[in-house]
Amino acid sequence: MITALVAQSLLLASAWQLRRRLCRAAAAARSRSGDTAGGSPLAAALARILDEHADQSIAAPAAGDDLTARPVLSREPHDPYTTAAELVRFIQQQELRAADRLEQHERLLKAIYQLQDTLTLPEAALESCLEPAIARLRAARLGEAAVGAVERVRPGELVDRARMWPLSHGTRVRQPLGVVVRDTAGTILSRAKVLCR
Repeated sequence: MITALVAQSLLLASAWQLRRRLCRAAAAARSRSGDTAGGSPLAAALARILDEHADQSIAAPAAGDDLTARPVLSREPHDPYTTAAELVRFIQQQELRAADRLEQHERLLKAIYQLQDTLTLPEAALESCLEPAIARLRAARLGEAAVGAVERVRPGELVDRARMWPLSHGTRVRQPLGVVVRDTAGTILSRAKVLCR
């Protein structure tokens, strides 16, 4: 019995090391092939998050670690993705598109927030993805209106219907799914979608 336990633990350790090497090799191949969208800050942050998620999955395997099987949390019925893997591809595709309409920026920001919720990313990881997307929005010229200010909504804030678009019932923000966008005159162009508690 002890021999069987030792053999099983050696087999698990070997499998763990192999999976770790495969994840690292895939990440290196991705960066060499230019699959990080030209080395943009958002693509680099996304690659870092996925590598860290793979490392955590190896260190402490749990059900749902496979991104192709993990459902997207805080998904709206019209969203074109259902799994975390599809969500990551959506973010990559949205970033590569020229964004001259506010809706395009809103979709990208919402997808980043959904990725945070789905993978339970820490605030620092969220920031590394949000900042490049928000910078891109600030620089955008959306028809006749120029973006004047972009305001972040934080979990725990009181729901303010003038600035937020609640998608569920509650008085406090549980999960932001967007940002508040104002023009140069201070008029709200877009309210932040939020899930409430």
